[in-house]
Amino acid sequence: MNFPKASVVGIAAVLWLPGATQGAAPAPVVAPAGETRLESAQDLAQFMTYYYRQPRPELVTRAIEVLAGSEFLPSGERHDPSYQPRARIVVGFFGGIFASHPEKLAEWRQVIERRVDDSLTRKSLHEALELASAGAQRGTQGMPASPYTCWGEFLATGDQAFLRALVDPIQSNDGSRGRNGAAAATMMLLAYNAPYHPLVGQVIEAARAEATARGRELLDDLLHKDLAAVGQEARNMTSDATFAAGPGPYDWTGQGTPLPDSHQHF
Repeated sequence: MNFPKASVVGIAAVLWLPGATQGAAPAPVVAPAGETRLESAQDLAQFMTYYYRQPRPELVTRAIEVLAGSEFLPSGERHDPSYQPRARIVVGFFGGIFASHPEKLAEWRQVIERRVDDSLTRKSLHEALELASAGAQRGTQGMPASPYTCWGEFLATGDQAFLRALVDPIQSNDGSRGRNGAAAATMMLLAYNAPYHPLVGQVIEAARAEATARGRELLDDLLHKDLAAVGQEARNMTSDATFAAGPGPYDWTGQGTPLPDSHQHF
């Protein structure tokens, strides 16, 4: 699957919260155990990150309320979910949950309409409802156009088909410029998140068998190189100025803000 060029604004599907400490390399963390707390944007990030390991649909209403009442997504009419990687993750995550629980959709729709005022959050959740509706018809064949949405659906469901869709532009890479942009974006998304999700490494390893020669090189980079080295490889693969600079706290020029801290991952 080749993701369209428009989907590669930003460099990785990470959660960055205001005031978060930033660093360059991930340090492994473990999923939280015991009672799930849902009060803050950081709580919501933890809930989303590990949801597929222990689904809690009874907490989704609260998750929507936290999403609506926190700074999880930037606020304001000028923001469009299409150009916000974190918003695309929200679309995929809630879309995956909505599709899995049609019996609760009426309840969740009411919560969205009554409790969500922010424009970007409302648009994202409405898109999630549309994605859930489309998902019932697409089966396992059609995948989201955005890699960030695809990642969100994986977090919601644990379905490895979404990981395979993410790995595909890397696996099939032939070194051409048209394929490099999508491969670079998904490489960073996977490199940031692999330490938190062992399934990512398993899918990457399995993809090597049918990869192109160049694709195998890139997959091996993901398996064996550190985050900084993968980042350099991704920078070398694209000359897209929008992707290279990236929005928000991301910097690909080597002259500005360092990469986001590992503890703010999805």
